[in-house]
Amino acid sequence: MKKSTFIYAAALSMMAALPSATMAAGPEIKAGVGSVKAANDKAGFDAGIAYAFNVERFFAFVPEVNFNVGYQFTNHFKMFVGYDFLYWSKVLRAGDQIDTTVNLAGIPYAPQPGQRDADGNVIPAGANRPTVLLRETDFWAQGISLGMLWTW
Repeated sequence: MKKSTFIYAAALSMMAALPSATMAAGPEIKAGVGSVKAANDKAGFDAGIAYAFNVERFFAFVPEVNFNVGYQFTNHFKMFVGYDFLYWSKVLRAGDQIDTTVNLAGIPYAPQPGQRDADGNVIPAGANRPTVLLRETDFWAQGISLGMLWTW
């Protein structure tokens, strides 16, 4: 089963810098907004469960913020540190798409709806499960970068 998420977005970027002879600092802000297409493209029949091609489209927001500070120690040596943050709304994550509920009606020799299980409980009837979920969540990532630049 193949699951995929695509975003078609317009992006806006803004940078500012505070340069000096020995120090440089500045943020960079980027934002994307647009249509997200989430797809599950398995079609067929496996173990009594029918699958179909499912597509869902929705609006998403993807901002990114970077901030970097650098210091020029000599004419040939510079060090810098930076922070990055990325957020993406409405993402399909693989682990969230697994349906752990199984309807026993499609499994041979399993107790069927209306019958009693080993403990005497009546087995309820239900929908065909597992099914395609397309559960969406938010994703964010952050990072720190350290660097040195040596020129000659």
